[in-house]
Amino acid sequence: MSVNINLSSSGKAHGIGGKIFSTLFFLVFAAFGLGFTGLLGYAVLDAARPYFWQETACVVVASSADNDDTSGTSFKFTVKYEYEYGGKKYASETYSRNNKVFTSSEYGEVARLAETYKPDGKANCFVDPANPGEAVLAREGLWIGLLLLLPLVFVGIGVGGIVGVWRGGASGRKESISAKASGNTGKWILIPFFGVFFLMGMAFLVAFFIRPMIRIAKARDWPAVPCTVVSSEVSSHSGKSTTYSVNILYSYEFGGRKRKSNSYDFLGGSSSGYDSKKAVVDTYPPGSTRVCYVNPADPTEAVLCRDLTATMWVGLIPLVFVLIGAGGMVYAVRLLVRGDPARSKTAELPRTIDGMIPLKSSSSRIGRLFGVMFAAVFWNGIVSIFVALAVAGWKKGAGEWGLTIFLVPFVLVGLGFIVGVVYEFLALFNPKPELRVSRPEIRLGEELLLKWQTKGNVNRLRDFEVILEASEEARYRSGKSTSTAKQVFFKAVMFRTEEPRQALGGQIGVTISPDLMHSFDGGNNKIVWTLRICGAIDRWPDLKDEYEITVLPMLPAEVAHHE
Repeated sequence: MSVNINLSSSGKAHGIGGKIFSTLFFLVFAAFGLGFTGLLGYAVLDAARPYFWQETACVVVASSADNDDTSGTSFKFTVKYEYEYGGKKYASETYSRNNKVFTSSEYGEVARLAETYKPDGKANCFVDPANPGEAVLAREGLWIGLLLLLPLVFVGIGVGGIVGVWRGGASGRKESISAKASGNTGKWILIPFFGVFFLMGMAFLVAFFIRPMIRIAKARDWPAVPCTVVSSEVSSHSGKSTTYSVNILYSYEFGGRKRKSNSYDFLGGSSSGYDSKKAVVDTYPPGSTRVCYVNPADPTEAVLCRDLTATMWVGLIPLVFVLIGAGGMVYAVRLLVRGDPARSKTAELPRTIDGMIPLKSSSSRIGRLFGVMFAAVFWNGIVSIFVALAVAGWKKGAGEWGLTIFLVPFVLVGLGFIVGVVYEFLALFNPKPELRVSRPEIRLGEELLLKWQTKGNVNRLRDFEVILEASEEARYRSGKSTSTAKQVFFKAVMFRTEEPRQALGGQIGVTISPDLMHSFDGGNNKIVWTLRICGAIDRWPDLKDEYEITVLPMLPAEVAHHE
């Protein structure tokens, strides 16, 4: 058959109601991001104040490492030091800006500070010039500032979305979507966007996996020292939910001094699961003698278990964010390179192959399933953290309506992903068509022979269609957001039947009009020709498979003859 259809397009501008709804939607993102940015920003600025204070010599009057509570699950470092500023003498007991008394669940940390700041020892403190009576012994790290990147992503999405909504329809004049795309505009924003995922993932990966692995490797050379268990228990940590940790306090002698530690392994922290912690604690009864491993370079650091435990593999979870970030940045760079106008070119004709050639589907069914599954796990994994916090609050009678209402749209999106997983799983069992063509590419004005054979139960199909479609795709920047627009300019139903037996197999010939546009890939702009196999199935996911084909321009001699 010969297909010759004039190019046509249609579209309509967004109504004012749609703009208002979109604005409110993006406003939620912006407000959420701004709120957390403000809170984190204030904390960072407050922690940074001592960096502008005057460094001054001081003398430690007293210091100690003690239990911070009767349960023995927390320890504190107390210190008192004297200094002179502006000709006057002052005294302070403040360790740092946000921690007047340093506390830790690790005894080794407070013991290390007690050895660093011994009574009658000299040290340096930092004095506020505007209020010399205020001083700190240590300045806190500003790594928390990296967390600002996370809420700033929400701010960018919200503000960019609002700007895009109102700027996108500012002009009533309709133009080709390719005219909206200019060079590499907007693609660069993908690099910092995915960079946030990469940096955050790396930070948590280093903290919860790489650093413990390095410490385990170094501990292989630490000497084994006899130790006595002072106390052992499973410590509970209450918050939005209860978590548990191994808390074994033991004493040992090293370098001629008696010391204490409560480090079990190099991961530390707390997690759910009481029974596993109880099993560890039961093997270290109070009064028993065991072996610990002591860092000879820092005798305050000791550990009972220097092996790799199963719990430590949880530290690989941030690797997902690292891979997403790295993959996204590589993709963005490739887009920028392909978007270079000097690299844009029309598809070239490879070597011709005789005989019928099988076509590959543009996306495999199993690939779509795993894609939706990944999105569902990624999205719901993050949302579930906040849902768990909200549920725990309601169970304790301290539910937060603001958090609950805020989470509703995110939960609905997550449910949508779950429905998508079920849909794609059921679609795996649809009839599977196999397409073959007479040549790998077709030139405008030439005939292409298409054959198909469908495997599976075709009797389930209510109808069966073979559609040839051409679309223009363009990536363009609207405000701070990058969008991909798709506009179908050619569509022809080449074969349609409601008889299942005819869906089993057949062949047709098609000639594409010379007046249409050939395939094109210019980075930002694309012309894509697609063969679509569609079939409606009652009470089941419909059959929808796509096969991209290459349509070449006419040869110069044929163009002259056509004109």
